[in-house]
Amino acid sequence: MIKKKLPLTRAYKSLLIGVLAIMFTPNSYANLVANGSFENGNFVQNTSFSGTMSVPVGSTAITEWTVIGNDEIAWINLNNPSGFQWGDLEPSDGDWFLDLTEFPADAPFGGVSQNISTVVGENYTLSFDLGSSTDWGNVPSAITVNAGSASQTFTSAQPANTNEWTTYSLTFAALSSITTISFAGASGFQYIGLDNVSVLGASAVPIPAAIWLFGTALVGFIGFGKRRNSNQAN
Repeated sequence: MIKKKLPLTRAYKSLLIGVLAIMFTPNSYANLVANGSFENGNFVQNTSFSGTMSVPVGSTAITEWTVIGNDEIAWINLNNPSGFQWGDLEPSDGDWFLDLTEFPADAPFGGVSQNISTVVGENYTLSFDLGSSTDWGNVPSAITVNAGSASQTFTSAQPANTNEWTTYSLTFAALSSITTISFAGASGFQYIGLDNVSVLGASAVPIPAAIWLFGTALVGFIGFGKRRNSNQAN
């Protein structure tokens, strides 16, 4: 008796293509900011303070970032020596962080900016950590953030300890395919910390685990059907 092959129907094919398309769609939750914790770049150590670098306005030494504003900033490593300006401070994420005051006690301050790819009209959420410290008289730090359609100045609560990070967020709509996000020191004394910057799609919908399980099962089922057809043909 001749056994017929079991065909892979068009319905199965369409279902498989649909599931795979969902499974392998780029994740909308990927951080659009590169080097958001300032871990990479061309670090040149300050001759007076090891573990720190003074970065002038216009510099691109910090990978993907440009220094902006009215003064240079400090790029600081976790292992900067204690007893100096940043001795009691640590990054909120990774091994590096920024101080937008650099060495001056108060204004003028510096800042940083980065261009990211966006979709016009889409909403995004920018988040970051703002650093403050009691080392300099319990003075809150403040930073002005610009992104797409939004601009806002964030002020930390009066710090309660020598190393305090607070996470803030700003939702914005993209006005073009390239959006500039920027952070500029607004107020503070000796220290305005910045770390852990990210931009995520505000309307992103994660892929449910059930879809991954169903897709995997479907691929396995179709693979089994093909093997069965092959065995029957032989």
